[in-house]
Amino acid sequence: MASNNKKVVRRVKASTDNSSAKADTSNTIATKKITTTKTTKPETTKVDSVKKTTKKSSARPEIKPSTEPVFFLKPVVALGRYIANSWRELRQVEWPNRRATWVLTLGVIVFCIILSIIILISDSASQWLIKEVIL
Repeated sequence: MASNNKKVVRRVKASTDNSSAKADTSNTIATKKITTTKTTKPETTKVDSVKKTTKKSSARPEIKPSTEPVFFLKPVVALGRYIANSWRELRQVEWPNRRATWVLTLGVIVFCIILSIIILISDSASQWLIKEVIL
């Protein structure tokens, strides 16, 4: 049989002292080789890996109670789970402070005013185009 020992060679970064790192201007990283021996388990034969079979017991299997609710209670249970999960998510929300709320509210109001002006101008332009040019 072959030897069970394997040689493993790893390269590890050597630690550098801060004072020597300042003096050295090159960007080279010092490495050192570490040689270790690794022992492996001997290979098993097919005879060892075959499981022995045992006779099945003639005892009846245990009957476990069902964790699923009765069919007409399923919607109620689903609604309860939904509410519990929603409440759990709401507790994880990081709510904005008063200042951030006002800034965001004013941003929405300004956006709505600008959008309504754009729609008003395009509506007036399309009315003029229909009245004067097309008709």
